[in-house]
Amino acid sequence: MIKSFETVSNDLTYNKKKSYNVILNSAGESETNKGEIEYYFDWSVLPVDTAFEVYFTFMSNVTTTSSSTSTPCVYIELGDTNTFEPSSTQICARKSSFLGTLCLNGIGSNTFFRTDETQNPPIYLHTRPKTNQFKVQIYKSSATPWNSSSPQLWTNEQATPANMPNYVLTLKFYPIEI
Repeated sequence: MIKSFETVSNDLTYNKKKSYNVILNSAGESETNKGEIEYYFDWSVLPVDTAFEVYFTFMSNVTTTSSSTSTPCVYIELGDTNTFEPSSTQICARKSSFLGTLCLNGIGSNTFFRTDETQNPPIYLHTRPKTNQFKVQIYKSSATPWNSSSPQLWTNEQATPANMPNYVLTLKFYPIEI
């Protein structure tokens, strides 16, 4: 059966999940290296005693890079997540603030980083974040907090390395029932 435009439009309207979007724009921050920025946010705008499925989108300004051998990994401490990473020195599963990875688009002087909701799995929070001060950290995949005793913020691999460019990162909080 073919649905009318009105039926399809109504399906799209009624089947959307409600989300709360938190937009982090690094252009408004004074840090030179956009790979580590401290943000302040009043999480009380999110419902209390609610679990969340959290996705993120990311788009950077254009930067110059060669084909990168290190994938940028985004870490944000949002609280009690169900994300774990192994230890390289013992058998264990450590809680992690890992959010996901960024995709490199282009090469040379027209390179930028991006990701959307479909490129990383969601993280789950048992409740809204409680700390109004938090950091966004973007590390090299070869030197993240869990696989290196000296984590390294992402830089391009040019002869004169450049830091992570300005970006807009949107956190999408979907309330869920547990």
